[in-house]
Amino acid sequence: MGEDFEEMKNLLREIRDLQKGHFERYVAFTEQIVQSQKHSADNAARSQTEQDAYLRQQLAYQEEMRHTVRNSQRNGILVLVVAFGLLAFIGASYVFVNVLLTGASIQP
Repeated sequence: MGEDFEEMKNLLREIRDLQKGHFERYVAFTEQIVQSQKHSADNAARSQTEQDAYLRQQLAYQEEMRHTVRNSQRNGILVLVVAFGLLAFIGASYVFVNVLLTGASIQP
C-alpha cells in the first residue's frame, strides 16, 4: 500500500507539473495574441491618422487649385478689359489725329 501511495503521489506531481507547464504555455500564448492585437490596433490607428492627413492635404490642394483657377479667370477678364480699353483708346486717337491733321469733320 505504501508503494501504491508513493506511485500515486508521483503521478499527481507529474500531472501538476504538466498542468503548470500547460498553464505557462497558455499564458505566453494569450500574451502573444494580446500583443498582436494591440500591434494591429496601433497599425490601424496609425494608418487612419496617415489617411486623415493625406485627405486634409488633398483638400488643401483642391482649395488651392480652386483659388488659382479663380485668379486665372479674374486675370483673363482683366486682360480682356485692358485690351478692349487699349483698342478703344487707339481707335479714338486715330480718329482724333485724322480729324486734327486733315481738318475734316466727322459726318454721320
